[in-house]
Amino acid sequence: MKTSVFRKSLCFLLAIAMMRAMIPAVAAEQLGRAITAPSGLYLISQTDYVITSGVTESQILLNDASGEQQVAGFLTTIAPNAKVTFKASYNGYYTEGSTPASRAEVAEHLTWGMARTTDQAAAYEKATGDKVIFATNGDYYNMQTLQPLGYLIMEGNVVQTGNGGATEPYFAVLKDGSFVIRDYGVDHSDVAEAI
Repeated sequence: MKTSVFRKSLCFLLAIAMMRAMIPAVAAEQLGRAITAPSGLYLISQTDYVITSGVTESQILLNDASGEQQVAGFLTTIAPNAKVTFKASYNGYYTEGSTPASRAEVAEHLTWGMARTTDQAAAYEKATGDKVIFATNGDYYNMQTLQPLGYLIMEGNVVQTGNGGATEPYFAVLKDGSFVIRDYGVDHSDVAEAI
């Protein structure tokens, strides 16, 4: 079951990227309700799986009237009152036996490299003792260097605020526990995690 959830989660970024390129945004009206299909597409099915209290994964299948343009996607909905935290991660940041102080040093000299999301989740669990219930890719990256394009802040350690002229908005968990989506260039001194 655990492996199945992780595999589905890994598909999330690709599915969202494909949906973003092919159709207008699909928005969940509220937790437990069917999504609204964009114009020209029809909701074929939506299967919801509760991962933990307040966190639901939905498998969504859309198609056009001809039945030849199927779009499959995975969406995770997190209720505002869910007892979960968001953590940014990158290959090599969380390692077994590392401490917040040693990770701050790593953040200053992070080497870009590929790692499976499941391996990063396992490294986080070993480093912190916390349990990961959902992991997914969270940013576009340079295919040659593997460097993320946008903001990357982990545990308040600023790794970067952009790359290659990227000026995209970023998702941030603030130090007070709230979260926001901010425009590029907005002050990040109150940010604990960002992608």
